[in-house]
Parts: sequence; C-alpha cells; structure tokens
Amino acid sequence: MVKVVVTGAGGFAGRELVKALASEGHSVTAVVRRPAETATPGVTNALVAEIDGTTDWSPILADADVVVHAAARAHVLRPEAGEDERVLRTNVDGTRRLAADCAATNVRTLVFLSSIAVYDPGCGIKSALKESDPLNPATVYGRSKKTGEALVGEFARLPGRAAISLRPPLIYGAGAPGNWGRLEKLARLPVPLPFGAIRNRRSMLGLANLADAVCAVLRSHVAGNVPSGAYNLADGDIVSLGEIIAALRDGSGRAGQQIAVAPAILAAAFKVIGKSAEFEKFAGDLTVDAGAFTRTFGWTPPNATLDGIRAAARASG
Repeated sequence: MVKVVVTGAGGFAGRELVKALASEGHSVTAVVRRPAETATPGVTNALVAEIDGTTDWSPILADADVVVHAAARAHVLRPEAGEDERVLRTNVDGTRRLAADCAATNVRTLVFLSSIAVYDPGCGIKSALKESDPLNPATVYGRSKKTGEALVGEFARLPGRAAISLRPPLIYGAGAPGNWGRLEKLARLPVPLPFGAIRNRRSMLGLANLADAVCAVLRSHVAGNVPSGAYNLADGDIVSLGEIIAALRDGSGRAGQQIAVAPAILAAAFKVIGKSAEFEKFAGDLTVDAGAFTRTFGWTPPNATLDGIRAAARASG
C-alpha cells in the first residue's frame, strides 16, 4: 500500500484518479476545494481553498509517499480579464510551491499531469507527436504546463526522488469539460450531422486509460523503479471525427445518419461563423506516439477509443 495525495481530486480527471488508486489498495488523500467533491469510500479529504505560491502543503504531505498533481486551471471557454494571470498563479506558482514542499518531506515520487499543449502547434500533424519534438507552446496554458514540467523535473534531481510528467491529448469521458462537452451535445441532436466524409487521424485519451496509466506508475514506485521524465500518453487507436460522432450517438442511444459533406465545404462554413479553431480541434489531424511510456512502464491501454467513447456517452445519460 502506498500513501498517495491527489491534487485536483474534485475535478474531471482527479475524481477518476482517486477511485482508481483507491481500488488498487492505496491509501489516498484527495485534495478538494469543498468537502462534498469526493465520496469514495476509504478516501480522506483534505481541503485547500486555493492553489498558488502561498499554499502550505506540509500538513497534507507529512506521511505521503507519492503525489499526483492533477490540479490546474484550464477549460475556461469564456475567459474574463486577468485569466492569464490566474492560470499562471495556479499552474506555475502553485506547482512550484508543491514541488518545494514535496522536497521538504518524504515524498519520493511526483506525478504531474501535463499536456501536449507544451509542443509546437505544428507537431503531431504530419507525423506522430514524439517527446523529442520541439516545445513551443502557443497558449498561456501550454506555457504554464511547460514551466510546471521544469519545476517537477528539479524535484527529480534530488537524491532518491522521481518525477513523471504525463502529456495527454484531449481526454474524453463522462462529464468532460470544454470542447468535448460541446461535441457530446452536438452528437445528441436528433438530426443528421454532416461529418460522414471526415476521415482525419486523431489520437485521444480515455479518462479510464489515464487512471490506469497512473496506477502503472504507482506499481513502478512500489517496485522501486520510476524512470523520471516526460512521457506522451494516449489510447492505442487513431480515430476520425466521423467515427467519434458515430460512437457518441451509438452510446447515447441516438444512432442517426451522417451526411457526407466534403471537409473543405465544412471548413469554409465553420470559418464563416467564426468557429474554425473549434472545427480544427476535431476535424484536423493530430496523432501521438505514446510508445515510450508503454515500453517503460509495461503498460497497454485497457480500453479501445471507440468503446471508451460509447461508454462515456452512456454514462453521460
């Protein structure tokens, strides 16, 4: 049994991580902003109102072996003034303080949930995204994750410590925020949708697969062998937008026809309504090579992408 602290435990990814780690028999402390955010049997809640450079983690980390840092500020669809500063305060200052407090305790392994947003936006389109590709994030969120990786990397340089940064693409699952939630709503419309001709190539990561991968890191911790570094993480499948829509409709019980409209026509239509970026997020190509993680940790994604999407749609109701 490992004593694990999970930050962001009330969030989309954090809730699933807490459940998976607890089911593996670990002693889990879930860091939440409100007491009602987790209700997993046997899990201890720890309240932290805000995560920034002033957060004192010492009492929570006193007996911890592993910390999984899933807390972050992201998925703000309509940001207000000062949002960039809030992202940096939480994702950079908060991570810096957490890594420093981990270094001052007996924490041995720090797992950081990063993102493929750390890469140059042109990577992963013509060839699968690799860890050796250039880090040139185009957004404040991506820059905050790049800095966060560097901060946890400093922790890994201490004797007897290890740090893993996981770089997932879009994470799907029941209740997923942001653009995935919008796509789910679109797929539930009781009308034919015009995406039948889109056969792009897209890597994604199921929430359940993410949790299973973190459990694999914990197994390496127990074995005393955690190879520090940054790793891409993705499902083993590559899917198209047309397949994603079909799986969402199938899972939600709304199986319906898709019209085969030429991708160029759709791209032009979305450009007219000012939604080119949203269209590209799903209709463009972006593939991820997660081979380094799978080889290093002996991990295979337990769920196929389309099966996971159907399950997420069923769970969403």
